[in-house]
Amino acid sequence: MGLKSQVTGRVKRAAGALLGSEASRRKGEQEERSGAVRERERVRDERARAEKAEADARFEERKAEREEESQAARRRARSGR
Repeated sequence: MGLKSQVTGRVKRAAGALLGSEASRRKGEQEERSGAVRERERVRDERARAEKAEADARFEERKAEREEESQAARRRARSGR
């Protein structure tokens, strides 16, 4: 949605400038800025989701390693070592 707003805002701004409509030009600028903000938020959220997924994967990997270590320790204890 952000990129679309940026493009439509730019078109409206250009149309307002060509037609001499200050109100249309300003509205286009505002829409373009709003789209840029939404796009930055989308990128930030996407990056945060990716970082969380990586952290979750590392957590699960460490959890599996700890479980393997616990099972190995139990086997050693049962075998008398």
